[in-house]
Amino acid sequence: MVTGVAKGTVTITAVSKDGSNLTGAVTLAVVPQARTIAINPPAPLVRIGAAAMALTAAVSPSDAMQAVTWSCSDPSKAAIDASGLVTPIAPGTTTITAVAADGSGAAGIATLIVMGSNDVAIALGDENFLMPVPAAGGIVTIANAPRTIASAIAAVKVTLAAEPRSVIKIGSANFTQGQTVNFTVPVTFTVTAQDGTAASYTLGIAAYDAVSNPYGIYTVAHLNDVRNNKAGSYKMMNNITLPARDAAGAAAIGISDYADKGWLPIAHDASVNFGAVPPAVTNGFTGTFDGGNFSIDNFYIRRNAAADNYIGLFGITSNASISNTGIRGSVSPS
Repeated sequence: MVTGVAKGTVTITAVSKDGSNLTGAVTLAVVPQARTIAINPPAPLVRIGAAAMALTAAVSPSDAMQAVTWSCSDPSKAAIDASGLVTPIAPGTTTITAVAADGSGAAGIATLIVMGSNDVAIALGDENFLMPVPAAGGIVTIANAPRTIASAIAAVKVTLAAEPRSVIKIGSANFTQGQTVNFTVPVTFTVTAQDGTAASYTLGIAAYDAVSNPYGIYTVAHLNDVRNNKAGSYKMMNNITLPARDAAGAAAIGISDYADKGWLPIAHDASVNFGAVPPAVTNGFTGTFDGGNFSIDNFYIRRNAAADNYIGLFGITSNASISNTGIRGSVSPS
């Protein structure tokens, strides 16, 4: 058994013990383990009927093994082969994951949008959160946008996909894919096809309000994001199934040790001063969490460090409201 210690090359020699002095040698290259993986393009979009799209994975550091294993979270939407070639199957979104082949557990994810042959699709943020698209000439406003979108409503990254060679404008200004757009007021996008046919789509994002329009939770990443604003107001918009406890699942949920330890409680790092009257909580969850009568499934925790005194969906709370939330656990150890 050989264990790498430092980067470089080394010669391993085996000498027989029978007195014949026979030897064998091999030169090994020791390379660093992968730390991060970036998928390119970072916001892939493929149209049904078009050619398959080739994705690439850049493993860092650059002198680590570059081999990765590709997977698709929803094979009903798209297929991906061992080389990263994506074939669209049905409209929708799915998560593409590249996991380092060196056993390091490093992984990268990208949200793939699969479009119909003549669809217009509008996605927001780095996560490619799909907006409902109105009929041409219509308007749609989404309520309960995710915190990752609603907290930056004046500068939301937009990706708009239309027929090839279409011209897209906001007002009289040309639209550039990936530019930020101010959604504090509804925005009208005009798409002019190559044959001159034009259609307008007006989209709005309802501003966050802790009481009337809390942040929406649609994905496992949104659920994990609650820990980034523990004073906010949140509402689950659908059932959420936590991913498999492996490198791909850890990348999808955004918890580095998820593969081994499962869910990391929100506000796990809070503290309580029991010497104060009443006891004083620092860094606890103080917001509102409405489960919407939905459930969080495949829930699993295996944490037993000295600091892990409060284990659950939440760690320590203070004057918080948590309601209408179902949790279905997993008893499987892995």
